[in-house]
Amino acid sequence: MTGEKHEAEARCRCPYCNGNTKRSLPVCQLCGAAVVRCSGCGRLLTQQETVCPRCGTRAEPAPDQSTQS
Repeated sequence: MTGEKHEAEARCRCPYCNGNTKRSLPVCQLCGAAVVRCSGCGRLLTQQETVCPRCGTRAEPAPDQSTQS
């Protein structure tokens, strides 16, 4: 049970503001930027990165947040 709590509270660096934020959240707690995680290694990527600089996995495009009809 302790491992589950530790994993949920794991922290990482935001690629936009370099702030220390919770890994489990889809946005940075400090600057509010939407974050994209590498599907290969979990590193936080900027929206402009198409390939993870850590492991080389191609980044999935960020979901379109617009409400166009």
